[in-house]
Formats: sequence, C-alpha cells, structure tokens
Amino acid sequence: MSPLPGTRAIPAGWSAHHAPVAEGALNGAGTVYDPDLRTTGWDDATESPTVVEGAPLYDGPLGIMSTQSEQTAQQAGDVVRTREYLVRFAADCPWLREGLLVKVTNGHADVDLTGRTLTVIDAQLGTERFQRDVVCRDSTETPTA
Repeated sequence: MSPLPGTRAIPAGWSAHHAPVAEGALNGAGTVYDPDLRTTGWDDATESPTVVEGAPLYDGPLGIMSTQSEQTAQQAGDVVRTREYLVRFAADCPWLREGLLVKVTNGHADVDLTGRTLTVIDAQLGTERFQRDVVCRDSTETPTA
C-alpha cells in the first residue's frame, strides 16, 4: 500500500532510471559461455586436446567483488582453493543460470583476476534491479609435491 492515494513507493521505471549509474561502475570485462555448447577435439600436431567455446552469451563490462574468504580442501591428493565472488553485469545482460562460465578478460585494478574462469553458482533475481548479479566460485587446484 502506498502512503498517498494514487502514488507508488517505487515509481515506474525506477530500475531503468538507475541502471546507467550502476553500469558506470563496471570497470572490468568478461565473457560468459555455456559449457554445454563446447566442442572438443584432438590436435595431432601438439598431441593435446582442444576445446572450442560456443558463442558467448555475454561479452562486455562487469564488476567483481569477493564475498567469501578463501576455503581450502584436499581432493585426490591436491589442495583445492575456492573463493566466491559477486559478479555484476549491465542490467540488460540476459539471465545467467547456474553452471555458466564467466571468463574474466580484464580484472582492472586486480589484474590477477584477468584470465580466471568463474562458475556461476547462484543466479540472483529481483523485482527491482539496476544490474544483473550472480554469485560465482573460483576453484584453483594446487598440486602437492
């Protein structure tokens, strides 16, 4: 219920009005791929497997913020380190489901993010949004000596 008859607490167009401001804060860049659209093969010259990503679902600005301290676990003799990140995209980015891959092409101030591949683990939805938000996990395996 609105406090005044004939008015709304949140005006129509609220998200669209604020989306350009949120997009202006996206100082990194990345590409989103669906791993189900990959094709794999074999390169006889290098004797190694090949992977070709399908068409990107998104390619553009993003922002990344760590939301969890690093977690470590042992798996099959390797130390696996994981960290979760809130990844923000422009408001017009399509909905991104769990399992999609975000390849960071520009980590901006944290260049160590550049080249990392994050996995979407939580695709967030909302009735008002200035940007598309997802939670991603970065898993890095460190072989033991």
